[in-house]
Amino acid sequence: RICKNQLIFEDNFNQLDRSVWSHENSVAGGGNWEFQWYSGSDRNSYAKDGKLFIKPTLTADEFGEDFLTKGSINLNQGSKSERCTDDPGFAQTFYGCERTGSYDRILNPIRSARLRTKDTFAFKYGKLEIRAKLSAGDWLWPAMWMFPQQDSYGVWPKSGEIDLAESRGNR
Repeated sequence: RICKNQLIFEDNFNQLDRSVWSHENSVAGGGNWEFQWYSGSDRNSYAKDGKLFIKPTLTADEFGEDFLTKGSINLNQGSKSERCTDDPGFAQTFYGCERTGSYDRILNPIRSARLRTKDTFAFKYGKLEIRAKLSAGDWLWPAMWMFPQQDSYGVWPKSGEIDLAESRGNR
């Protein structure tokens, strides 16, 4: 039983607690056809000095410029931590697990990170406090969301979301 005003979760990000936080691995672009490829790479997210850093990188810097138009991404292969995390219906709708680049449909040019507590922490009632500094820069969309534990009405967006914070990153 949880009592009123009882703290049920806290993370000060002295390190990235992988027993609580997991990375999404997807090229679905967040379901909005955005430019990012969500990755679990340490280059894209890490905890240091009590802060969580989420840092975008250019896909071409890692794989070369030609990769964007001639490469293929298959997140159904590789180690468990690198495999696609999209639910099957979402992955099929938004091509989140496999994609091949072409001149008229380039591969996601930006790699970034999206972390979640899916399968490790959920709550129904309570107060949420977040201390955050949102990024600024062209083409950025820093956000914090809450999603249902189960998609009772279908894959996103049918089962909803609660937007805790969203910011237009452009300066």
